[in-house]
Amino acid sequence: MNIITRFIIGEIFKTFLLVILILITVSLIGRLLVLVNMVLNRGVNLSAIPSLLLLSLPSLLIYMVPVAHLLSVLIVLSRLSTDREIIAMKSSGISTMDIARPIFLYSILPLTLTLLLTIFIFPWGNRNLKERLQEVVRGGFSIRERAFNDLQGMVLYAERVSPSCRELSGIFLSDEKDGLRIIVADKGRLFVDKESRRMVLILKDGRMYNEKEGKIRDMKFSEYALSLEIGRGGVEGRSNRELTIMELYKKIEERARKGEDTAPHIIDLHKRFVLPFSILPFTMLAISLGVHHRRGGGLKGFFIGLGILLIYYLLSTLGEFLGEEGKIHPVIAVWLSNTVMTVIGVFLLYHTHRESYTRLA
Repeated sequence: MNIITRFIIGEIFKTFLLVILILITVSLIGRLLVLVNMVLNRGVNLSAIPSLLLLSLPSLLIYMVPVAHLLSVLIVLSRLSTDREIIAMKSSGISTMDIARPIFLYSILPLTLTLLLTIFIFPWGNRNLKERLQEVVRGGFSIRERAFNDLQGMVLYAERVSPSCRELSGIFLSDEKDGLRIIVADKGRLFVDKESRRMVLILKDGRMYNEKEGKIRDMKFSEYALSLEIGRGGVEGRSNRELTIMELYKKIEERARKGEDTAPHIIDLHKRFVLPFSILPFTMLAISLGVHHRRGGGLKGFFIGLGILLIYYLLSTLGEFLGEEGKIHPVIAVWLSNTVMTVIGVFLLYHTHRESYTRLA
């Protein structure tokens, strides 16, 4: 088994590298198109593209590693089965479980890698990607001309916007955070205070209408400075994707104390572990379906892998929907896909092994 083990694991590892390279290339091409659009329309410097692509990798790899592992095992075993090498192994007294053991041992590598990505590198990458985008996209903001722009609870409309997104004219601004406030101004200028992480809007030659306690106050001004918050600092200012495990856990506790809905945050927390451990049911399914003789070889295995991924995605989506709607407990919801696929994987692997054992006997 030593020679056979080295051969199978070597083939799986080489295929894994090839598959993940293809997935990364295709994904980065899609991201690159978005960045090229930002270069053309939002003033991003070309030199910033490599760093933006690099920082976007962790959010891609957490999905790519399990997918690449599933496809690589299926492709290799399907190819060996088509070439009748699996039949030759079984004829020599090697059972399905003898083939499965080294593959399960090997699967610890992608599982550990995905855990490291989801727990440490994923939040770090998202946090730094957000900060980098704020640096390169003309001060961290972009105002669309003749459109209603949402700025942290305020709505801004500008008839004309300069290419640098700094000079505005024909301004209409609505703010409902503390009563209703409507501001109209002839001109305006935008800039970012990076220390306070606030966008400052200097309005010139305008009028402000305030509604408080049923009364409307009208004020005319020649210049008015308005501070708009870009992103709050600390845990509350970050999305769940930017938080570490402990920060997300503390956020859940705080929301629970306030009586707020914690289901979406619990789901995001457990997904950090669900994705890595999806590799185990993927391995069982890949072995069970890969060792059966069929025409098509590795290509057939590839399409079987896509079918497994589609079922897994549908189960994940259904579970998250039921969890967020409060139909089932969020922990059960987020682990639903892994649980169902594990049960199916154990069932198929057991029957595949029994079938192999019966034939050998």
